[in-house]
Amino acid sequence: MPTEEQRYFPDLLGWAIAAYQYDVDSCSPEHVYDIACQLLDYIERGRTHGIIKDNIRLTDRFKECQEQNQRLKDNQQKLEREILELELENKNLHDALSKFEVRSDVTQGENP
Repeated sequence: MPTEEQRYFPDLLGWAIAAYQYDVDSCSPEHVYDIACQLLDYIERGRTHGIIKDNIRLTDRFKECQEQNQRLKDNQQKLEREILELELENKNLHDALSKFEVRSDVTQGENP
């Protein structure tokens, strides 16, 4: 059976959310800040008393996404390095080919 605090907590939290939503566009930033702090205070109290539970699956999924993001960034950096290396190799091959074509023209010019 929920305690008295647990029965009233959803009402308090609902009130704090409604107050924040109502005041966010119509009040001074200082007042909105006070309401937001009160809302965060209720949320932290709810966590402390076990009324609000963090969604572990979402937290785990977020961590997985962060890890995947890091792997993708690492892979992107690796591919960017490979692109630079291939561009350099391509330039060197074009330079070598142009020298070969010049030699080929000289050789063909000497032996008509």
